[in-house]
Amino acid sequence: LGGSGSGSGGASSSSSPRAVLAKGGALFSPPPYTAHDPDPDPAPTQPAARSKWAECAELPRRLRLRGGRATSGVCTQLCLRTTRVCAEQLRQWRRVCGRLWLSYLAGAALGLLFPLLSSQLQAVREVPADAMAGRYFLLQLNASLAQLATLLSLVVFASAMQLGCDTFGADERAAWAREARSGASPLAYYIGRAVALLPLHLAQAYALLLPLYALLEPGCGFGALLAPLLALQLAGGGAGELLALAVGDGAHSAGLVLLLGCGLLAGTYPPLPELAASVEMVSRGSPCRWAVDWLLLVVYSPLGARGSVLGESAAELMGALRYGALCSPDEPFARCAGVREAALGLGAIALLARVLALGALQLRRAE
Repeated sequence: LGGSGSGSGGASSSSSPRAVLAKGGALFSPPPYTAHDPDPDPAPTQPAARSKWAECAELPRRLRLRGGRATSGVCTQLCLRTTRVCAEQLRQWRRVCGRLWLSYLAGAALGLLFPLLSSQLQAVREVPADAMAGRYFLLQLNASLAQLATLLSLVVFASAMQLGCDTFGADERAAWAREARSGASPLAYYIGRAVALLPLHLAQAYALLLPLYALLEPGCGFGALLAPLLALQLAGGGAGELLALAVGDGAHSAGLVLLLGCGLLAGTYPPLPELAASVEMVSRGSPCRWAVDWLLLVVYSPLGARGSVLGESAAELMGALRYGALCSPDEPFARCAGVREAALGLGAIALLARVLALGALQLRRAE
């Protein structure tokens, strides 16, 4: 190695990596096999035009982008909420049956509190229309019937408010707070619960009226008496939900105060003609007042249609009510304007209570 230093040095310098690269050579010999160049990439093809429905089909069925959160659509949330509340009621069937049983017992107790009312109704129906005794029997009937209508409206309103307060109890308010943070719609949440609880409101009114109707035999249709009770149930449920969302844990105490106020402003004690003008205006916001008017008109309208002395007496009693003078004894009950006005007043209170409850739900979402 030492004797051939110059020669080897020149050879090594000529065969250095830099010299090889400068001549265009390769540092390593090619492998023994022949490498084939890969096929060039094909030209990119434009994706076929797809419809909007096809693109949406690839997304999750229940989800969409809303406010930066993946949530269901309003209609989907409404259906899911209704289904969930119905399933909850089915799981709590013992509690639901207990509510219906209490309503049935309350109706039976109201019927037993007025044992003479059935005989008074029977006497008014059997007396001739032109007999003066009909006026006497009708005046006796009016006192008992007004008391019964007032107590019945208070019981229905109290049971409906209890159901409304339980609908948005502490657990449900906490559940709504969690769902609101994930982007749930307050409208779908509230309407879904209201729709799911509608059969329960109807069942409570039906269970309350069933024994009462059998004991009293009022002489009018069962459905005609069920309609004001159902409307009062909806109004009371909305009031209970509003109190639960606005007051919170003190909803039951506030509901008791509201119940007492509605009973005093029902127009029975004291009667409507004896109320001051300002108090009479305030009493229009009492759902019990409209319910009492509606119930009494349902009973008195068939009697007023008989005409003569009995019809005039029934017309005078209906005239003492707010819209009773609008009922003509010569027209059938279906065209009684007083009943329509009472139904409109009670429906307006029910709608207003539920709109305010929805607003309270929106405020809780903002919190």
